[in-house]
Amino acid sequence: MIHHHEYKTIGEAIATLSISFLSGEIEPDGTDGNKFWSNNHLVVIQDPYVDQNIVEVGFTFRRWQKFINEYIEPTELAGFFEKAKKLSAGQEISYVCPVKADHSLGNCLIGVTAHVVPTSLTFFSRASNLVPTGALDLGFAAALSNNFARVTKFKNVPFIWHVSQLQFHTWSTIPYLVFHDFDFTKYDTPVAKVILKHWTEIQAGKAPTTYKQIGRIAERALAYQAHKPTNTYFPELPINFTKSYVHSDILTVEKLIARFGVTRRDIRYILRPFRDILDSVGIRSFRGYDLVWPADHPEVRVIEWSAKTEKKVTSLTTALEVLQLKDLQALRAVYDELGEEI
Repeated sequence: MIHHHEYKTIGEAIATLSISFLSGEIEPDGTDGNKFWSNNHLVVIQDPYVDQNIVEVGFTFRRWQKFINEYIEPTELAGFFEKAKKLSAGQEISYVCPVKADHSLGNCLIGVTAHVVPTSLTFFSRASNLVPTGALDLGFAAALSNNFARVTKFKNVPFIWHVSQLQFHTWSTIPYLVFHDFDFTKYDTPVAKVILKHWTEIQAGKAPTTYKQIGRIAERALAYQAHKPTNTYFPELPINFTKSYVHSDILTVEKLIARFGVTRRDIRYILRPFRDILDSVGIRSFRGYDLVWPADHPEVRVIEWSAKTEKKVTSLTTALEVLQLKDLQALRAVYDELGEEI
């Protein structure tokens, strides 16, 4: 059986599909107790506007960054958009996501195809947990559709999301439901009953402590109940594909270590004060593509580079000089490689 859904935006899709699981409109094909799933869903999004704030589902910019690092191969995706510029009626092009994510059963997001006359994109997912990771899948799809529209000069490019297995995890969905004040007590369905049980345990301080993830979910849900966060992050692609791009020679962490005889700890020390800046604007440069940095970088507190120089690092420009990197693109590459170490 194929389940067909049509929505205006991705935010509407996530909200309505969540309610459909709660109300029983979507009848699960199976459950393991805390996870319910339904197979073969086609979700049509008419307006690929990225209106889903991923903070609402408990994610941050760093989680989006991890997602695109796993599912984007810049050269291949740039090639997809180059083909899109010359696409004619009757032709179909594709982009297949690289196998970088640690998924024992295969990539959750497989890839995308596109055609014109009529113009649309189709995204294929092996499986997707509607909340929270569905917000990443749909955010990627909407952002890519927007780029496709700009490249091909079409005003609006709808997309279809073909997800082979749509999952509804009762624990991970709770913060999102609390954020939006969904009344899940009014539904008498197996899904709603499990969520109500979890929420009762959270409010009583008796959420299971077997897994750290459940503890974090419980804390986030209670925090959202007390005070909804005002910070936002809406997924965007890190590359502007309307331009032409040439890879540059990216300096790696290992090359830096060999050049200076320093350690990874030394490099972390110089980059850590700039973490917030790199997180907030660094997404605009990605492995050699479309470097777009503000002209006026904010000055950061003075620190001393402890390795091979007495220079004081007062800005990102000075950081480049100290590490002898040719541009901010190279600095960003080193920062990305260190990842969670910083």
